[in-house]
Amino acid sequence: MTVGLESDKVGSFRIVEKIGEGGMAVIYKAVQPSLKRTVVIKKLKDPNREIIERFKKEAFVSASFSQENVLAIYDFIYS
Repeated sequence: MTVGLESDKVGSFRIVEKIGEGGMAVIYKAVQPSLKRTVVIKKLKDPNREIIERFKKEAFVSASFSQENVLAIYDFIYS
C-alpha cells in the first residue's frame, strides 16, 4: 500500500488509506490498534511556523466542541 507517507505508520497509528487533500494538508484514514478505533490523521504539506501555529489554533478550537457531527481531536504532534 502506498499512501504518500514515509511509512505506513505514524506513531502508534497504522495508515489505512488517503481520503482527502486540501491546500494545507493531506488527510488519511488510520487505525489505532491499542484502542481498536479508526481515526483520521491530518499531515501538513508545508509545516512552516505560520502553518503550524494555524494548525494548533484549529486543533484547540476543534477540541473545544463536543457535538455529534464534529470530529473529536485526540492529539496533535509535530517534529
